[in-house]
Amino acid sequence: MLFRKRDTPASVKGAGLAKWYAGISDQERVRLGRYAEGISADSPGGFFLKAADAAVADENWSFVVFLVEQAYAFGPDDLSSYLLNEALIEAYYGLERYDDVVAACDANMALFPKLSEEPAVADGTYRFRNRQIDVRIGIFCEYDRCQRLLEEFVEMGAMPADELPFRKNSLKIHRMQRALDGVYSYTPIKDSKE
Repeated sequence: MLFRKRDTPASVKGAGLAKWYAGISDQERVRLGRYAEGISADSPGGFFLKAADAAVADENWSFVVFLVEQAYAFGPDDLSSYLLNEALIEAYYGLERYDDVVAACDANMALFPKLSEEPAVADGTYRFRNRQIDVRIGIFCEYDRCQRLLEEFVEMGAMPADELPFRKNSLKIHRMQRALDGVYSYTPIKDSKE
């Protein structure tokens, strides 16, 4: 054997994940090793959340997806699911998996009303709100849907009501800009009958 078998990190043991760690591939163990030493958690949900946040900070998108998928096997509660999805939204966006971004955003929109009073949720950095608008406008061109979404965000408390007119105006400007870009970038095709 060329490589010494790695011992299970203390943080993995502390979170009760030693058996899980033994079952993952060597590649995933190496990737996890980048984050495991700096994590202090006493539950699987807390461990996966902290590891996913560290991987998001590193822009290690595919590993974030792996971690969140693994975390869901341990049945996280609603708050953990919401926070894991926030990391997953950013990872899917970084991987350009836009349909998955929208699905994760929709999942967090459903969880948000139950959790909006939680301190971990009420910090105001709602990726489910921001990335949903980014994708629906920038990728899918769903301007009318985004107008309705903005109103839903205000109703559920994910956006202050005084921001609504500014954001709606921003959508109108973006739509007009995109239409004008299409007009001015049009180049007629020349007839090749010369």
